[in-house]
Amino acid sequence: MADDDTHARQRRALSHAFSQQALLEQEDILLVYVNLFIKKLGEMCDQDEPFNLVNWYNFTTFDIIGDLAFGESFGCLDKGQFHEWVALIYETVKAGAMEQATRRFAEPGSTIQNFLVNFIPKEKRARRRDHLKWSQDKVLSVAGSETTANELSGLTARLLKNPRVYKKLATEIRSAFKSEDEVTNDGLSKLPYLAACLSEGLRIHPPLPTALMRQVPKDGDTIDGHWVPGGVHVGVCAWAATHSPDNFKSPDEFIPERWMDDEWEGDDKKASQPFSTGPRGCIGRQ
Repeated sequence: MADDDTHARQRRALSHAFSQQALLEQEDILLVYVNLFIKKLGEMCDQDEPFNLVNWYNFTTFDIIGDLAFGESFGCLDKGQFHEWVALIYETVKAGAMEQATRRFAEPGSTIQNFLVNFIPKEKRARRRDHLKWSQDKVLSVAGSETTANELSGLTARLLKNPRVYKKLATEIRSAFKSEDEVTNDGLSKLPYLAACLSEGLRIHPPLPTALMRQVPKDGDTIDGHWVPGGVHVGVCAWAATHSPDNFKSPDEFIPERWMDDEWEGDDKKASQPFSTGPRGCIGRQ
């Protein structure tokens, strides 16, 4: 975890690329891949064969982030498969998760930790070491693509399972635009029910359901009435917070109206923080 000064410096360096103006300037790039995704989707539907929509969402988002971050897409949509570099990202992330898990079972360097680390396939460990020098690019690629694809997958599933919501959303969008050529980011941002569906999708399917960890200051602090020593890593599990009946009425039900109607004013909306909050909140939330 980067210290505050390092994090602030890196965030300043990237902030202009994630400004509202920069996003508007990149809209044409996004449309290229969105249109290609829709074309591929149509072709597969014409074949009347099942396909994995989650993968195709990932192909789209990885191609977009590849173009935005590196000036060239990964070609996932054209080939209908993951680029080998994208597959490498997945493998190193998995290895990292395994390594983090071992730290919770034993002291660094202990016999039991070394024993557990040996369960990580050698090729994954090697790939992770070789790939660390590209850590910032890797973070941008995963954070800007995998999380978006996860959210789109969850939202699509919820809309298909809730025809009432789907119909209401489709009516709002089709009433706002005469043709698909008129659909723009600015126009979509003015649709209240679409915004509510996105917020509810992020609540019920947080892209990163685990805790976004923070480190307690060196002098320690009191959290919810409990003293926590300095240096301890703490966090709130996003899934637990957004699915708790203490925070939301009917927490497991997909109800976009909770973000619009007074009937749901008792919900603690602040409990849903899919992009985290504070100075370390997600820079790409727009």
